[in-house]
Amino acid sequence: MSDLIYRPEDEVVSELETFKSHLASCTPRA
Repeated sequence: MSDLIYRPEDEVVSELETFKSHLASCTPRA
C-alpha cells in the first residue's frame, strides 16, 4: 500500500473506484 504515495493521484483514484465497484459487485446488498 505504501506505493500509493508515489503514484499519480488520478491513477490512484481510478484504481480505488475500480476496487469499490468490484467490492460492490461481490458483496450482497443488505
